[in-house]
Amino acid sequence: MEKRPLFALLLVCALTLFISACDKEKEEEATSIETFLENSQSHLDKGQYNAAMIEARNAIQAAPEDIRGKVALARIFTEVGQPREAANLLEKSPSKD
Repeated sequence: MEKRPLFALLLVCALTLFISACDKEKEEEATSIETFLENSQSHLDKGQYNAAMIEARNAIQAAPEDIRGKVALARIFTEVGQPREAANLLEKSPSKD
């Protein structure tokens, strides 16, 4: 009978560790997308369009459901004279924000 409480305690500990690991992963993902977006804007401010596009695409790849990466890339497309590419990118986005 004493094995059940010990098993339950171990199970709770394992689940707690798993949940905290998932939270940390989400936090790291949010940090990485912020970094990519900041880097993209920094490159864009300097006129380094290819580097800005790479960073925006990295943001999209890091968090495909986050619209900010697509908006950043669309802004770059617009600035380099490719508004059709910007519109296509945003139209394909599942989010309408």
